[in-house]
Amino acid sequence: MADIKTAIDGTELWYESDKWHFELRGKEESAETLSQAREIIRKPAPKEKSTFSRFEAYCFGYGMDGRERVIVTSIAENSRYDSGVQLWVSSKKGRSKTGSRSVFPATPENTAIVEELKTLDQALASCQKRIKETEARLTPYEPL
Repeated sequence: MADIKTAIDGTELWYESDKWHFELRGKEESAETLSQAREIIRKPAPKEKSTFSRFEAYCFGYGMDGRERVIVTSIAENSRYDSGVQLWVSSKKGRSKTGSRSVFPATPENTAIVEELKTLDQALASCQKRIKETEARLTPYEPL
């Protein structure tokens, strides 16, 4: 067993077979010198990769063509203007960043609601057309 032992930042090291050995983040490591061991120990833990999975969604908002179907590709850095989560979306127009409050996953329930909204939009357009036609039939005031 090792005759020489020491610690760096709470990590115990032992000298054996011409190397310094230590356990770091559940894995046994080794280094030629104490200074190399110190560098390894003090190096920040690697960041875990995101497990984000792309998904289809409906996006309502600025720069979108109505209720546009998009693909959400990743989570974006937060915006200083919006406290909500920001998402990167790909649409017919390209890639853009948008707030999560205007993104709705394309679940069967949401798809049915979007179809209902399209029907309501058509009914509204028809009503607006009838209003304009009716207004056009009004007789304007003509002075005597």
